[in-house]
Amino acid sequence: MDIYTARWENACRIASKINDFIEKGYIIFNEDDEKVDGFIIREDRIFQNVNDNCSYIFFLNDKEFDNGYYTKIKEYNKQFKDWYCVHPKDYKKIF
Repeated sequence: MDIYTARWENACRIASKINDFIEKGYIIFNEDDEKVDGFIIREDRIFQNVNDNCSYIFFLNDKEFDNGYYTKIKEYNKQFKDWYCVHPKDYKKIF
């Protein structure tokens, strides 16, 4: 496997893991303590929809336009180091 395929598969693995947590009922928060929606994984990109007119691309598997393609795995993974999740059993009722 070449390094670019490894980088793509790493990005897919992270996005899939986060999506799996969300499907199990976890709430995911990013480094700014903002709730994160799931990722959309397509054959050439990984992104999140911000709204109807905007999306945030985490990885674009394209040599001409670099959004992770040339980023080392260690560096790509750093952006997730402060993300965390809340287990569904930890939900507390207010009343």
